[in-house]
Amino acid sequence: MVGSVRWGYFRIITGTILGGILGFYVMHRTELHYKEIWNERLKKYEEELNRKKEKRNQLDQEFCLSPDQMAECLHNFLEPLRARRLRNSRSTQFSRPTRLSRQLSFGTCSDDTEIGDV
Repeated sequence: MVGSVRWGYFRIITGTILGGILGFYVMHRTELHYKEIWNERLKKYEEELNRKKEKRNQLDQEFCLSPDQMAECLHNFLEPLRARRLRNSRSTQFSRPTRLSRQLSFGTCSDDTEIGDV
């Protein structure tokens, strides 16, 4: 009877140790696989960033403007907008609220509608 108890304890202890070793090995392999997958994803992400950066640099070089050219381009772009805003502000400065202003206040009219369009 004492031999069978010892044999039982031996089996339990051996199973616990071998199960721990097997569990450790499986988790170790799983972590290595997971780390390898993330390294591949990181490598692809870095390659994509480098491609985008190279493309942006290439576009910057193709459309490179001097500061004077940039200022002229910005002036040409903004001047019609300023003129329209000035024209609109002068025409509505002392007048009663128009249908357009009521529509804009209630959100029923788009922003690109001119005062003369309503």
